[in-house]
Amino acid sequence: MESEHESKISTALNYNIWGFILERYKLSEKMKFDIFFYSLILIAFILDFYVMEENLVFFSYTLIFGISLMLNDKKFYEIKEVCVWEFLLGVIAIIASFTIVTPIKWHFVPGTRWFGVFNGGIFIIGYFLLFYGIRKYRIVLPFLIFYGAIVTLNGTWGFVVNDFAKEYIAPIASHLAYSFLDWLGYPVSISGTTITIISQDGTPVSATVAGACSGIEGMTLSAVMLIGLLMGSKMKYLWRTMVITIAAIIMFFINVLRLILIFVAAYYWGHEGLDLSHQWLGNIMFLLFILGYWYALDRLFLRKGDEGNGTPEAV
Repeated sequence: MESEHESKISTALNYNIWGFILERYKLSEKMKFDIFFYSLILIAFILDFYVMEENLVFFSYTLIFGISLMLNDKKFYEIKEVCVWEFLLGVIAIIASFTIVTPIKWHFVPGTRWFGVFNGGIFIIGYFLLFYGIRKYRIVLPFLIFYGAIVTLNGTWGFVVNDFAKEYIAPIASHLAYSFLDWLGYPVSISGTTITIISQDGTPVSATVAGACSGIEGMTLSAVMLIGLLMGSKMKYLWRTMVITIAAIIMFFINVLRLILIFVAAYYWGHEGLDLSHQWLGNIMFLLFILGYWYALDRLFLRKGDEGNGTPEAV
């Protein structure tokens, strides 16, 4: 038989903490979601720019996650109760992102950064649990799995596909970039997947297009992100497969353009231009593409489907 003390603990742990907060501060479910969404984006930027220095990688992932939530915001309006134990689970996840996660990472990948994308992913999942808990798993789990897949893929995709990309994709990407640079009249040469360009001051600048630079990362992540963005849409799965495949192909050619621009920067600004453009250009181009592609899908297909104008709906 449950003691009075145990009963009090159970009551406290199952207390609806957000019900109290919303009533105390006269907030609506929409206002709660808006607070969560904008604070999520701000936190992601701070973690990326000041803690991880990831050059918008982590911020991009979290922004797409946030947008996927925003596109389904009415589902989260339905989550009116978050128990204290769910809130505490979020707090534990946030603390663990700074304390427990890195030793676990070091067990498998010694010497990895103390706070990287995977740490940040655990932090964001914990922050999500603070607001929406886990009990409404039919609503929250698809989004948490989607976001978890992105941040996990960031650290593991290279082990899975890097050899394949190095052998089959990097040679195509490097030769396309070289051919276009040569056609434009730049002083370039190629050996294997290593491109050399003679900068304006006469210094040769070389870089190898490895598996990681072949475009496979952008192709893979764009596919995963679009899966998340399309969650909750009425588009048929055949059409989803088509638009995701098209996005991956476009992303390959965007990466070729990135390689071209990197060597153009090397031509004008030498090694410094190559390093700086290599560090920033890919992430910016990827983010602009995925958001622009999604916006085009939304305008051309998804909104029309909601209005009943013949958009391919999900079965």
